[in-house]
Amino acid sequence: MIAAGDAGLTVLHGRFVGFESAALPTASKILLSAFVLDAVDTARLSTKTRLEWVLTLDNVHLAELLWARLDAEGVECVVFSFRFRRMFYFLGPLFKMSLLVPAADWECAAQLDTDSK
Repeated sequence: MIAAGDAGLTVLHGRFVGFESAALPTASKILLSAFVLDAVDTARLSTKTRLEWVLTLDNVHLAELLWARLDAEGVECVVFSFRFRRMFYFLGPLFKMSLLVPAADWECAAQLDTDSK
């Protein structure tokens, strides 16, 4: 996949003058958008209540499952860095996700986490 991406960039670079200067700002905008969307989710929930850390995750699929399970239990939660990690999946070892819940729901979330192991 990486080789195909490199080959595609080489072809585009040869065909479109100025492509290399346009590609970096586009990637930066995507990266910034992912960070902003994650920050908005966290801010939306943290304005209502104080958030507590439950778990650090490095797998987006597990994060989605835990998110859905907490939602089914009626516990609001946010997975900080979730959108960023979904967009840049290959950066998993560098950027961990944090499962955050309101302080009042921490015990319920911690119990669900131990049940899933």
